[in-house]
Amino acid sequence: MREEEAGAGFRVNAVTTRPSAGLGTSGSRTGGRSPLIGVGVGLAIVAALILVDLFLPTLFSASLPTRMQDGLTLSLSVLIEALPFVMLGVVLSIVVQVWLPADAIQRWLPKRAWARRAVLSLLGMLIPVCECGNVPFARGLMMRGLAPAEAMTFLMAAPIVNPIVILTTHAAFGWDSGILIIRLVGGYLIANLIGWIYSRHPSPDALLTERFIATCERVTHEHGTPTKRSLTQFLIELRAVMPALVIGSALAGAVQVLIPRDVLLAIGSNPVLSIVAMMALAMTVAICSNVDAFLALSFASTFSSGAIIAFLLVGPLVDIKMLVLLRTTFTARTIAGIVGIVLLAAFAIGIGVNVLV
Repeated sequence: MREEEAGAGFRVNAVTTRPSAGLGTSGSRTGGRSPLIGVGVGLAIVAALILVDLFLPTLFSASLPTRMQDGLTLSLSVLIEALPFVMLGVVLSIVVQVWLPADAIQRWLPKRAWARRAVLSLLGMLIPVCECGNVPFARGLMMRGLAPAEAMTFLMAAPIVNPIVILTTHAAFGWDSGILIIRLVGGYLIANLIGWIYSRHPSPDALLTERFIATCERVTHEHGTPTKRSLTQFLIELRAVMPALVIGSALAGAVQVLIPRDVLLAIGSNPVLSIVAMMALAMTVAICSNVDAFLALSFASTFSSGAIIAFLLVGPLVDIKMLVLLRTTFTARTIAGIVGIVLLAAFAIGIGVNVLV
């Protein structure tokens, strides 16, 4: 009974846990800090590169200007790769929020909380959007009344059960290795584990940032024609997601030039440390889940099968870019819990694969 109550504890159409005026003020303050955060991240990246070059000059073979150029190139590539999927996710979010009947999603989903999450975790099979585009779409689902735990389940499963991801993983590894099946089943189980854990939270709205709750309040009371509301929501979602995407892409590029990849690859032969190394690599390279199988394939001759599986599970769910995007909606404490669950579950699955294979 507790799970059912917690799962239904947050409904955007009846968000009354905090006064909307106070939330709007908080949201404005948060929004005003976005440019400062971006500038701070950029200065921190440059400072880190300079400090590494001063105190550890032999750590990298390339010069500082070359590494900075590489970091910029990597950041832009991550941004360009993710941008179309983010835009598609925003469009789908608007369709859910504005154009679908208010009770359409509720009528379509099962009544029981666990069954709702099980169905939502398969919804990604119908939506060819990578992890970046799933964030605005999940936001739209919550604005239409889904509980945070239910949206989390979709958000964690969709980047792996995505039809394009299934096709590219099959193209890279085929059926013989079992990597495709383990990835799909593992991603599905991790998503539902996260959804179940957070469905038992006594205060579901506490999982969300005040700024997102304020946005929900604003959308709920938005008036006008569907076209006007669509344009308004498009601007709201872009304002929320785009700064996070830019910052996440910059961090992804910086980490790749600040951490020598040779350090990670040097421990690839160890059945335990190789899993840790590949999970760290998955979080730092921030490559789109639609193509990450081909990068994993390049490590298949060096790393264990369990390490490859861990890479394919961790990357789509909690890479650096994804974490920054999640921060637009979920609190830092919630995100830390999600990261912990994903890493522990992926590590356990990787160890199991190494033992059995």
